[in-house]
Amino acid sequence: MSATAPRGAVVIGGGIGGLSCACLLAKEGVPTLLLEKNREAGGTAGGFTHRGLHLELGCNVSGPAGDGRSLGRFLRYFGVADDIGLEMLPKEACVHVCADGETFPLPAGIEAYTAAVASRFPGDREDILAFGRRVRFILDRLPLVNLSRYFELAPDVETKVLLANDSVADVMGSIRSAGARRLLALFWRFIGTTPEDCPMSLYAPEMGAFLEGPCTLRGEDLRAAFVRRLASLGGRLQTSRAVTSILVDGREVRGVRTGDGETVEADLVVSAIHPLRTMELIDDPLPVRRMKRRIEQAGETCGTFVAYFTRDEGPAAPRAHPAWTQVLAEGDGPARPAADAVDAGSLDIGFLTGRPSGRGPAVCRAIVMLDDGVFAAWRDTTTRRRGEAYEGLKASLASAIRETLERRLPARAGGLRHLVSVTPLTLRDELGHRGGGFGVLRGARRRGLGTCSWKTPVKGLFIGGQSALFPGIMGTLETSFLIGASVFGEKHMVGRFGGL
Repeated sequence: MSATAPRGAVVIGGGIGGLSCACLLAKEGVPTLLLEKNREAGGTAGGFTHRGLHLELGCNVSGPAGDGRSLGRFLRYFGVADDIGLEMLPKEACVHVCADGETFPLPAGIEAYTAAVASRFPGDREDILAFGRRVRFILDRLPLVNLSRYFELAPDVETKVLLANDSVADVMGSIRSAGARRLLALFWRFIGTTPEDCPMSLYAPEMGAFLEGPCTLRGEDLRAAFVRRLASLGGRLQTSRAVTSILVDGREVRGVRTGDGETVEADLVVSAIHPLRTMELIDDPLPVRRMKRRIEQAGETCGTFVAYFTRDEGPAAPRAHPAWTQVLAEGDGPARPAADAVDAGSLDIGFLTGRPSGRGPAVCRAIVMLDDGVFAAWRDTTTRRRGEAYEGLKASLASAIRETLERRLPARAGGLRHLVSVTPLTLRDELGHRGGGFGVLRGARRRGLGTCSWKTPVKGLFIGGQSALFPGIMGTLETSFLIGASVFGEKHMVGRFGGL
């Protein structure tokens, strides 16, 4: 550890963002304490248990993995690559799309995907391929996607990528076919912001994460691997211990105060919880007033709904391999129906076919994006017993999802049996998240990207978790890397990846 390295660090929040950042700090020689207010670390990656069956949250589709790609290199740096259930999706058909009365496969890789779309819509071929080239241009200029060119790319990433405010719809404006536009904009669903509002600087990394080396991750395995890794590095994890304030002296952090009244001194604090909650914990709001205002303006996705299904299967049933199918709603535009307009034909459904957890049955997950106000009536409630109207809405949504899947994917989704459904409020109850599809701030408005920076105006205080530069697990690990680069120096951190 260098003479300028922190004497001690506190990380707030034990999701994958907090766990990975704590592992990085401990690996680099900093005495590190991770504080998690729940009984168990893991956040959304840890999933939840329903009637003895462990269920994953979200789609758990990530990338870019394999062939020396960045996700695999990050996992190797953290020392967890061999301990997680990572499965590559097939390159020839990483996603199946069900639309217009047929289901067809689309391949992995930006160029292969856009070429396949162009072959379906030859009249728009050149414009479709140009869209793919624009995505590639952005991906090629993200330093953490191209670690070997980090210092060459880093100075220009802001002007060439982040400040390029064209929306997905703007870039697709010359493509006449609605079908082609829907296929190219397919991945807005993983961001939660429709093509009209989603900037290409956020969309291109999301598209790349899904198509460039796509894989599925077992969130519970990832959680457990990071917990073990932190312990092996000498880091400390304390659960059921909430942080009530972040202590700031002028513009310098000096530690945290916990719910039991103890002050934990530290010259480095990483808050890997919701950014707005981080701002509220700071006992001196003046240094972060402008940052809080920007975060409030960024917006969130609040209408994500996940329904879990299973099928009765005999002991000789074959193992269910993960496969992603996107069922597009009937009609031309992106569908995000409100609570009073839910019907089977109005739902865009992401369907991940099951993978048995342990010896349990195969579980299928269906994910839909609803209007932000669907669950607004219960947003201020503090109990899971929200009454018949809330439970009835959940039941009607699950029923509409099952009806759509069984009608449009009879071979893959026939005979589904509903297990349980999850709303953003479920996650708030279980994990303490508030707002957001999965408790994550989505800086997807045109000028919102800067709000998700890992840096704050307070010396020694950083924001961990998902990055605005890359989505999902990759973005979460990326943010930990960027915090490490801020603390230990960019050359030091990039050098760590030389042999990975």
